[in-house]
Amino acid sequence: MGAPNDIANDQARPPRAWTRLVDGYIRAPDAMELIVSDHCNIACRQCNHASPILPKWNLSPEDAAAQLALLAKVYRPPRVKLIGGEPILNPKLAEIIQVARDSGVSERFTLITNGILLPRLSDRAWDLLDEVEISAYPNVGLTEGVLDRARETGARRGVKVVVHRFHSFRYTFSRLANPDADQVQRVFTACKIATIWGCHALYRGRLYRCPQSIYVRAFAPDVPEQGVALADDEGFQARLLAFLNANEALAACSHCLGTCGSMLPHGVATRRAWRDDLAAAPGEMVDPALLERTQRWKPILDDCKTDGARRVRSSQRLAAE
Repeated sequence: MGAPNDIANDQARPPRAWTRLVDGYIRAPDAMELIVSDHCNIACRQCNHASPILPKWNLSPEDAAAQLALLAKVYRPPRVKLIGGEPILNPKLAEIIQVARDSGVSERFTLITNGILLPRLSDRAWDLLDEVEISAYPNVGLTEGVLDRARETGARRGVKVVVHRFHSFRYTFSRLANPDADQVQRVFTACKIATIWGCHALYRGRLYRCPQSIYVRAFAPDVPEQGVALADDEGFQARLLAFLNANEALAACSHCLGTCGSMLPHGVATRRAWRDDLAAAPGEMVDPALLERTQRWKPILDDCKTDGARRVRSSQRLAAE
């Protein structure tokens, strides 16, 4: 968390980094997540993409091209994050990056990876990327040698390589719906994912406010579909902008702690243990002091990152405007 002088700075910021219409296009606060795979090579406890319980799935270049062609007509994020699951598990990753670049949806492309499979990343994929962000988790087999080689490859190919080390996660999901509608709305208002970082996500032909709203349905199937279906009609841009900027919590938010869950050490889990970990009620998982504090101010940084932490400058810039 920030020091007292940081609190003063954050209090001066507006409470939300809004998605805006700029030069005829919807402009996200930071990035859009292009989800290219659901499965992962590790199973992090409280993974906020629910990868440990999802079947294998890979986005195809053909589907990526079709979806991005529609979206790029109305929506242009400052950058696109290629993410999973573990995106390097998608055997067509380089082709997907190529069609994403060709779509004109953005000029910057970042790979988000746990780093373990980076030795498999093709030269073509490296050359199509602007940045590689490595989420380094303890005791999962990621070596300093792999990180050093990634930095060397990035320096040689002109790709920025950033390493974020995570020793902690926060509780994210509960199988039980929170019956306290007021607390659900307060969690949403305090959620940096939704209101500061602007983590929009493109998945299977829909754009979502955040990836968590996609994956709640993996363990709470009665939650209705939460994303806006891509369309090519005259009113699509207005519908999409209104959806992304809405102040009301989604139905999925009743199963989600946003960024106000209690902190726990990073760990790995079996599929069954991952599901069992969602058995507590949301009110028991929330960090009440953090929830109260973030009603008043929101530090930009992710407090689960212990080094290499960097919160996107575009979010800070938009918040200051």
